[in-house]
Amino acid sequence: MRSNLMIAILILVGMTLLAGCGQKSVEEHRSAIALLAANPDAETDLFHVDLRFCRKVGKKTGKAIGVSDDFEMGKKSYVNAVVDFNNIEPGYRYAVHMIWQKPDSRQMFRKYAEVVCEKTDEGYISTIEWRKPLEINYLKEQTHKSDTPSFMLTTRLNTSLSKHRIPGEYNFKVCLHRQEIIERSFTLDGPMPPVEED
Repeated sequence: MRSNLMIAILILVGMTLLAGCGQKSVEEHRSAIALLAANPDAETDLFHVDLRFCRKVGKKTGKAIGVSDDFEMGKKSYVNAVVDFNNIEPGYRYAVHMIWQKPDSRQMFRKYAEVVCEKTDEGYISTIEWRKPLEINYLKEQTHKSDTPSFMLTTRLNTSLSKHRIPGEYNFKVCLHRQEIIERSFTLDGPMPPVEED
């Protein structure tokens, strides 16, 4: 009985510590964004997250190609979201949701990842675990090497003409430990989808 109580207390303490670290990260991000908004050339060692939309992400370099907030539907086209997490805390597990929304604000889909960054002799290496909330056994792992304590996540929306997307302003959100830290929109231009006959 006493051992069960101790286990329960340890679990609660662990959850409290994780929640505290998550809250600290969110607050640091907001402080860094306010600093950078006032002085875009400023350098900060605070944790912060950057978001870019682009047409393509280089397979070898990981660089964003065709960065923009305006995109055109094509025969085969995508909008990529590149999310950079800077000045992270090594050893801490980051839980990230990335959410795509339609022009009417309804959710299209979301991607979820848990990330841990560790210091190495050569720099830093982050282990990214892609998960699906409704599929308990789903796990796709990848690693990201960097010179600084940072990692990058990418996700993309298929905007090919065959998808019949509605032209308009789409929305993208990033949530860290279930707290929204970034929300930005982009414009998608192209023909209206065909009207379905009754």
